[in-house]
Amino acid sequence: MKTLVLYSSKYGTTKTCAERISKRLGCDIKSLDQESFISLDKYSHIILGSSVYMGKLRKPLTDFIEKNPSLSDKDLSIFFCCNPETDYQSLIPSKINNAKAYHFGYELKLTEMKFMDKFISKMIAKTSEDVSKINENEIEKFIQTFKEVPN
Repeated sequence: MKTLVLYSSKYGTTKTCAERISKRLGCDIKSLDQESFISLDKYSHIILGSSVYMGKLRKPLTDFIEKNPSLSDKDLSIFFCCNPETDYQSLIPSKINNAKAYHFGYELKLTEMKFMDKFISKMIAKTSEDVSKINENEIEKFIQTFKEVPN
């Protein structure tokens, strides 16, 4: 069986992390922001990824989890792209509470944000410049845990 990376990304940070994982593991990747139906039949391991905004996962990811009860039969991992103060463990949906969770850090791409997102992010982060705090070591450690996973 194979591994699939599924992600939802608002400004591209989660997408970048998902693409890196997929490339390194040689596994399939799909954006939940672009595809509404994704068959999981040929996959034994699913890696889910989401950004966190205002303490919530992206709706395409939560909708996918709700519509796919077969996820509970898969080996699951989930990664979050969010600030370090976020209690990401509490964001794991109850339908996939068997998933192993990882935190890869965050980016604030203020130059790309819509007005309201930029306004809120500037207030919370207390910065008016783009910020990149992606934890490359955590991503690498995560990738290394899959050395035995068939793709």
